[in-house]
Amino acid sequence: MFRRKAFAYYLFFGLNMVLFPYVFADEITMGVGFALPPYVIKESSSGIEIDILREAFAVKGHTVKFEYLPNVRTLLLFEAGKLDGTINVKKGTMLTGYYSDDVITFQNVAVSLKENNLSIEKILDLADNRFRVLAFQNASKVLGDEFSKVAEKNIFYKEIADQSIHSLLLLKGRVDVLVSDRRILFYHLMKARMSNKLNPEEQQLKLRMHDIFPPTKYQFVFKSEKIRDDFNEGLKVIRENGAYEAIIKRYQDY
Repeated sequence: MFRRKAFAYYLFFGLNMVLFPYVFADEITMGVGFALPPYVIKESSSGIEIDILREAFAVKGHTVKFEYLPNVRTLLLFEAGKLDGTINVKKGTMLTGYYSDDVITFQNVAVSLKENNLSIEKILDLADNRFRVLAFQNASKVLGDEFSKVAEKNIFYKEIADQSIHSLLLLKGRVDVLVSDRRILFYHLMKARMSNKLNPEEQQLKLRMHDIFPPTKYQFVFKSEKIRDDFNEGLKVIRENGAYEAIIKRYQDY
C-alpha cells in the first residue's frame, strides 16, 4: 500500500513538474491595426511579426488570437482593456500598458531607378519639385520633422495606402522616388515581377537605394506586466536559439 501511495505521489509530482509551465497558459488576444506584408499577412495570419508573437509566447505555453481591426479601433479597444496587447508602438505613444523590449526594426529608404542617376543624399533633397515622391500612408507624420517639410514643400509629393502598387508605379516611371521600408519594398517588388503587369523592359530595371533615413525600432505593448514579461522571456529565447532569425529569413527568401 505504501509503495502504491509513493508511486502515485511521485507520478503526480512528476507530471506537475513537466506541466507546471503550462498550468497558467493563456490565449493572448492581440490587436493588429494594419496588414503590412511581409510583417503582417492577414489572409494567412502569418508574417514576420505574427510569427514572432506566436513563437515567443509558445515558449511560455501561450497561444495567440489575432484581432485585425482598423488602427484607431485597435488603440481604443486596448485602452479600454479589451485586448491583451497590440503591435508596433513606440514608447510614450500609449496612455496605458507595459512596453516590450525592441521587437523589430524598420529601415526606410528612398528608392529610385538606377538609370535616372538621381542625387539624393539627405531627406530634404526630396523637397525638390523635380522629384515626384510617393510614400506610404501617414509617412509625413511618422518619419520625422524633416520629412514633414518634404511633404509641405514638394508639390508632387503624395501618399498611397496600398503599398502593393508602389513598385509598379516606380518601375513604370509614374513616380521618381519611392519611400518605403526595405522588406516591404522587396516583398512587393517580387510580387510585381511575378505578375503580368510589367513589360520585359520594366522587368529588367535596376533600383538604387538612398539610405537617408535612420532605422526605427518598434515595441509591442501589453495590458499586464505578467504578459509583457512572458513575451520578453520568449523573445529572448527565440533570439538566442535562432528561431527569430529563421523567421526573418523565411520572409526574405521569396
